[in-house]
Amino acid sequence: MKRILLVVSAALILVAAGCDLFGMEDTRVYVWGNIYEDDLHTVPAQGIGVYVYGDTANVYCYDDFTNADGRFFIEAQIYPNMGGDEEGGFGYNMNENAMFGVEAHHSGDYYMYFDIKNDPLIMEIGDTVRVEDVDLLDFKVH
Repeated sequence: MKRILLVVSAALILVAAGCDLFGMEDTRVYVWGNIYEDDLHTVPAQGIGVYVYGDTANVYCYDDFTNADGRFFIEAQIYPNMGGDEEGGFGYNMNENAMFGVEAHHSGDYYMYFDIKNDPLIMEIGDTVRVEDVDLLDFKVH
């Protein structure tokens, strides 16, 4: 019993000191912004779908809808890639950054913040990016 208490106590001390004992470091990125109905950016646009998508190898698609203030906030998880070491071993490795496409959709129209193929948003793990404010007049027809 004393041994278990000693191990648990040591683990708690290391966690309190900031050690990442179990690989639980934050592997997310955050994207947020505002969408308005008018070009003066005075009337928030509610219910606009915004999508953040990756290359599907280590980043999936995430979405959010603008709230009553026209604001969206997307938290995207980045996953490790299959990899190995120089000796041919198997395992996982975590990239330091990831590429994203970001776009908004409303009533058949869209606005492309970042195109993953031609002009991707490249973020490091833990980054928070605020994209430019846009209005529905900036949206294009599909």
